Amino acid sequence: MYSTGEIIKILRNKNKLTQIELAEILEVKLSSIQKYESNAVSLKLSTLRTLCEEFDLPPYVFVFPDKLKNIDILTHKNNNMTLSYALSFNKEGLTKVAAYIHDLHATGKYNYDKEF
Repeated sequence: MYSTGEIIKILRNKNKLTQIELAEILEVKLSSIQKYESNAVSLKLSTLRTLCEEFDLPPYVFVFPDKLKNIDILTHKNNNMTLSYALSFNKEGLTKVAAYIHDLHATGKYNYDKEF
């Protein structure tokens, strides 16, 4: 399991960003990045939105990091692209996506040993 701070640090390092560079992107001070990564403070909504945009990830990655047991979802571009597509569907499309995901999961063939 991961913390929000660990997720931010992993993403920052994966994207070869320094803490200073991430601070500039998020329009915060360097000390804020250090506090985020050490879990000393919570993210503001505006910071959360910018992180989601910068790393092309949905908010649940930062809001529920304890549910993220497989770090691969953060670093695999196809996952991010698929999530972006899913967010663009209307209610009928989302229902079909959910049914398909349920069917794939039920087979067990495509599952990791642990849930993400």
